[in-house]
Amino acid sequence: MYILVSVYLFIGGLVVILWNRTNIIKIFIGVELCLFASSWNLIYGFDVFSITDNLVFVLFILAIAAAEAAIGLGLAVQVYLKHGSIDLNGVNEMGG
Repeated sequence: MYILVSVYLFIGGLVVILWNRTNIIKIFIGVELCLFASSWNLIYGFDVFSITDNLVFVLFILAIAAAEAAIGLGLAVQVYLKHGSIDLNGVNEMGG
């Protein structure tokens, strides 16, 4: 059951990423779904095989997801302030 849920979450995340190429928030939600699916697989590995290292990997994935969300939302705010929308077409116009 874990594997099936994980596969559905991962496919759903990939569909969201590939379908919505212009909205930055939807892309980050798709990435979060993919990270959650991989965490789900690691928790399954701990539950079935009692591999405690998987829990450490899950904590790392959660930390990466939190950092990705913070950086992504900061980027979305900057794009919105500069262009008035969170459309990714405006990111190409931003200078560094």
